[in-house]
Amino acid sequence: MIFDTKKFLKADHHKNERDVVRSIKKVNSVFLKNEKDIDKTKAELSGVDLKIFNIFIDSAKLDYLSEAGDLKNIRTQAGLRDGLEDALFISGRYLPRMKDVFKNFGLPEEISYLPFVESGFNKKAVSKVGASGIWQFMPYTGKLYLRVNDVIDERNDPMRAAEAAARLMSGNYKALGKWSLAITAYNHGRAGVANAVKTTGSDKLNEIIENYQSPSFGFASKNFFVCFVGAMYVVKNSDTLIGEIPRAKKLEFDEFVMPHYMSVEDFLAGMDIDLFTFKELNPALTPTVYKGERRIPIGYTVRVPIENREDFLPRYERISKTKKFDTQIEDELGKEKGLASVESSTKTSP
Repeated sequence: MIFDTKKFLKADHHKNERDVVRSIKKVNSVFLKNEKDIDKTKAELSGVDLKIFNIFIDSAKLDYLSEAGDLKNIRTQAGLRDGLEDALFISGRYLPRMKDVFKNFGLPEEISYLPFVESGFNKKAVSKVGASGIWQFMPYTGKLYLRVNDVIDERNDPMRAAEAAARLMSGNYKALGKWSLAITAYNHGRAGVANAVKTTGSDKLNEIIENYQSPSFGFASKNFFVCFVGAMYVVKNSDTLIGEIPRAKKLEFDEFVMPHYMSVEDFLAGMDIDLFTFKELNPALTPTVYKGERRIPIGYTVRVPIENREDFLPRYERISKTKKFDTQIEDELGKEKGLASVESSTKTSP
C-alpha cells in the first residue's frame, strides 16, 4: 500500500518510518478497542491516523493492521518530487510509443512504466555495475537483444531498448507464469527467480520474499515489484497526487538506412540538421561517433526530424562522394598498420 502526504514526510526517512509505525499501532489499538467497529474507530481518529485507517479500509487490508505495525514492513522515501516531475515531463517523448511496443508484443502496456523505477527516464543513467539507459540493461543482457559495441549501444536508445524489454519480459512471463514474478525477474534475473520458486516451493511473491534466502535477493529485488506498482499508481494519478505536470511533446521522426559510412559532421552538414536534434533522435550512436573517431555505420537506421523527410534523399545524393565510405575508420587504420608492417619487414640493410 502507498501512503502519500507531503506534510507527513520529512527529510529524515528513518523518522518517517518510526512515525508511520506509531500511527499504525495507534490505529490498530483504537480499532481493537472498538471491537473492529469501523465507524466508531473513524470517529476517534483524525489527521494522519485517520488517513492511514482509510487506506487500510480502501485496500481491504484491515486484517493486516497489526502486522503492518512492524518497522520492517514500512518504507518511506522523501525528496523525490523534483525527480518525478522531470521523469513525467520526459516520459511524454517516449511513453506513447512504448505502450504501442508492448501492445504489439501482446503484453500489458503498463510494463512501459518500468523506466520510472529503473532510471526516472534519465537517458544518461549508468549504474555502478554497468547497466545503461532508461531501461538499465546490463552489457551481457543487452547483447542478447541489442547491438552493443564501440559504435552503437542500443541500450541508450529508449525505443530500441523498449523492444528488447518487451522480448525479455515476454520470456520472463512464459518461464515464470505470473507478472509479479516476471517483473521481479527484470531486476533479479529469470534464473534467479526460477531458483527462488524452486527453493521455496511457491510461486507466490509474498511467500518467496518471506522465505527465500540468497545474498543476491536483497532489498532491491524483494521490493522491485511493489516499487513498480507504486510508481505506476503515482504516475497514473499524478494530477491528483502531485498536481498537473506538463509532458514533453512526443518525438516525431522518420528513419532511413545508411547506405555508406559517413562522419556525423559531414552528414549533418549535408542534411542541414543541428547536432542537438540529431543526438536526441539517435542516442544509440556512441561518443566515439560523435567525437569523429568512428563514422555512422553502413546499415544503421538513422532518424531525422520529420520535416526533413521530403528532401532527405535529394540532399543525401548531393553530399560529395568523397564524404561517403565503404569502410569504418578502424578498418582503414588496420589496413594502414598492416601495410606499414609489410613495408618494414621487406626493407633490407644497405
